[in-house]
Amino acid sequence: MLTRFVAILGAVALVAAGLGAAPAEAAPVACSKVAFLGLRGSGEPALPQEQNMGKIVFPVYSELADSARSAGMSVLPIGLAGNDEYPAVPVLSFLKESLVSEDLVAGTVTSVVTGVGGLAKRLLPYLGSDRSTCIVLAGYSQGAWVIDNLLASTPAMMSRLTAVVLFGDPQFDGSSDVAVTPEAASQGILRTAGIPAVLRVTGAYYPGMSAKVRSYCGAGDPVCGYTTASNENKTACNPLVPMPWCHHFFYTKNGDVDAAVNFIFDRMKAAAAPASSTFAITSTGTYREGELVYARVNYVDPNEIARGFAFDGIDNNGWGPESHPFTDPSYGRVSPGRVDYPFNLSCGNPDQYESDIRMLIWGDDDIATAPVTIHLACGDISRPG
Repeated sequence: MLTRFVAILGAVALVAAGLGAAPAEAAPVACSKVAFLGLRGSGEPALPQEQNMGKIVFPVYSELADSARSAGMSVLPIGLAGNDEYPAVPVLSFLKESLVSEDLVAGTVTSVVTGVGGLAKRLLPYLGSDRSTCIVLAGYSQGAWVIDNLLASTPAMMSRLTAVVLFGDPQFDGSSDVAVTPEAASQGILRTAGIPAVLRVTGAYYPGMSAKVRSYCGAGDPVCGYTTASNENKTACNPLVPMPWCHHFFYTKNGDVDAAVNFIFDRMKAAAAPASSTFAITSTGTYREGELVYARVNYVDPNEIARGFAFDGIDNNGWGPESHPFTDPSYGRVSPGRVDYPFNLSCGNPDQYESDIRMLIWGDDDIATAPVTIHLACGDISRPG
């Protein structure tokens, strides 16, 4: 253990001098692979050239794959296809409340239920312990509905997901922290009074999940924003005769697809950061007790991996390399998030002197904080700070 951490300290010194490379982390890097599961909207065909994802979700995958490739990550496209997996049936006159009945929407409900089962089955191989594979869900319209229902029925799954993006979700609630919309009062059509009770949605929309979820509802989209869309927009989006200017089709044009890609990629990069980026020394200091000067380091350890500390002298100043576990800290004082270690500088004597050391905290899986340099000088006698 001592030899390895002395090597780390030496390697960092070489980097500072431009002569070497930083030590590699031995822990696996998360998000080196990404499973991207994309669900198309109502009535969209499952086309191989779109990875069965449809015209809104496929561009999210395509742009994300390009960004990921440049960062050394790979994205696996997974689209659901076939009547047994997710039929994504058209929604006939779903937006004309006067025509909505339980019989009329029965086919849609069956499609959603089938999609929930198909998505769960596709997810299963990626829900294990291999954290090097991140999971992203993206859904448009009925596809968003499928994702909503799956995560509502299995909320524990969210802890394994890296990001979820939704477009034109009929369960949308513009007041939620995950909502991205110009109309905070927007409510999806499944939250409106005209919908049969068997389909109507109430309650909070992805509460406390803004770190992982974004739901986009474009201006004038009557599927996710039925309560704020104009009658003209509702008419344009009537599934019986949908018009090209239906705002439910605008997500590749209004910037929301690009925003979703950026959100997912940021989440991927955060997951891919090595554990040492959050396991770090945050501050240093010194204080004197008699002839001794104590070096103090404070550190953060959110994953509770810290197990010991190491130090060595700089410029052959007499301090040899040492490494100590917290369970046997030698002369050190160890407390949660803090280590103090004494150095005898003969303070108060004619031969007192100053010195410099490098110090780091080490932890599990060959992970260590970046070393810090601490200047030791006697000064006045002081109390630990």
